[in-house]
Amino acid sequence: MLFLERTGEVGWTRNLGGPLSAVGATAGTAYLGAATEELLALETATGTVAWRGSLANTVFARPLATADRVYVGGADYTLRAFDPASSQQLWRDDLGNAVTHGPMQVGDRLVTLVGGTHHLRGSSGTIPFDPTVLYIHEQDGTRIREVRFDDKSFDGGSIEWAQAAGETVYLGQMHGLTRIAPEAITDA
Repeated sequence: MLFLERTGEVGWTRNLGGPLSAVGATAGTAYLGAATEELLALETATGTVAWRGSLANTVFARPLATADRVYVGGADYTLRAFDPASSQQLWRDDLGNAVTHGPMQVGDRLVTLVGGTHHLRGSSGTIPFDPTVLYIHEQDGTRIREVRFDDKSFDGGSIEWAQAAGETVYLGQMHGLTRIAPEAITDA
């Protein structure tokens, strides 16, 4: 991992021993999933590993970091919340497939996509996961709703990604884009 200063100079580098997920961050701390089946918290000023949270598999998606929680979904079909100060796992919910996108914060809810088509780095290619489900949770881990897409047909093909923009979630396909009505997330 490499940290660049505002000037473009290298501030620090850190070998974390293998492939990493995308990074979620708050002021002073970066959170990422490691191939060692851990959630790592790094101090951004020094690159020092502040703590390691135990996971049961690798992480495909970016962790979501807030002031009082770090949320991470794994290839072990589990969504977890950690305390950013202590690394203590606060809750977990077992989902129906590998977490491929999210969790994302939409209002006061968490939105997580499991399944769909996931592109791997390098020459490994593409892995299709089935079923494809959009999960909606309260921040305390209470599951509000799940929307299954395994029997739905999209003109644009299978779901490849999810992205939140304000109160709206978009699902991307190879040749299309689907908007999820905000009420599907906020009304429960």
